[in-house]
Amino acid sequence: MASFDVIFLGGGPAGYVGAIRCAQLGLNSAVAEREGLGGTCVLWGCIPAKALLESASISNRVRLHAAEFGVTVGEVKLDYGVAMKRSRAVSNQNSKGVEFLFKKHKITYIKGTGRLTGKNAVTVKTADGKEEKHAATKAVVISTGSRVRGLPQIGLELNKTTVLSSDEVLVLEKAPKSMIVVGAGAVGCEFADVFNAFGTKVTLVEVLPRILPVEDAEAGAEVARAFKKRGIEVMTGARISNVKVGKTSVMMTVEVGGKKEQLEADKVLVAAGRAPNVDDIGLKEAGVQLNERGFITINDRME
Repeated sequence: MASFDVIFLGGGPAGYVGAIRCAQLGLNSAVAEREGLGGTCVLWGCIPAKALLESASISNRVRLHAAEFGVTVGEVKLDYGVAMKRSRAVSNQNSKGVEFLFKKHKITYIKGTGRLTGKNAVTVKTADGKEEKHAATKAVVISTGSRVRGLPQIGLELNKTTVLSSDEVLVLEKAPKSMIVVGAGAVGCEFADVFNAFGTKVTLVEVLPRILPVEDAEAGAEVARAFKKRGIEVMTGARISNVKVGKTSVMMTVEVGGKKEQLEADKVLVAAGRAPNVDDIGLKEAGVQLNERGFITINDRME
């Protein structure tokens, strides 16, 4: 059994930054991470999405605005697959950068799925099925992050072929001819932008009265105007029903202001929030509980 001052469950922005800071303060730190250092942000979120947005920006500037700058271009060919591979390379490079920081600060990277097995005790299951037990003399920090989720209650269960999450669209080999994006928060709007720039007919559907509902209303209105100008159909205050998922397309009824419309697309991207990664990580065994709002609380056994 290896012993550390602090063990972090999860190597995302909370876990790796926390571990580095602990190491800077003189603590012997370890991070258990099953996929790769950097977490969702580096591997499946912010970093790859921004890399694709940069490709989309270049596409839009060349196709739509080159002439304004006195630049005449011929036929512009778009290849989402190439942009995707660049995006993955950027993510992988960032992840390697985190690994370098771990080596620099002498932080132990335990590759596998970590689980609490008692007060300040962690068991990590590696890819080959072996289990390693570790102890934390001062603390275990839960930094397991979140995961994508579908909307099975309305018939949009993720199937990775026609009903996709933001994870799957990051590795598509080519842009589909048409896509319905369900959810117009930051993730939904980013991918609506990206796929429109690569030639996909995009329809953006949001249940709330405006897109980017948690941002300033002025920002949402400006983005909506820009999207409509570029040919992205924006439907807000929408209600989805009668979803039919096929092998090559998805159909649904969308009601806005009492008017119903039948939509069909090759792909549906569900971008309607995420779920916390707290299942089967040993919270009960360690005396950790979730309150009614989903936050972690600690009972007397941990004090």
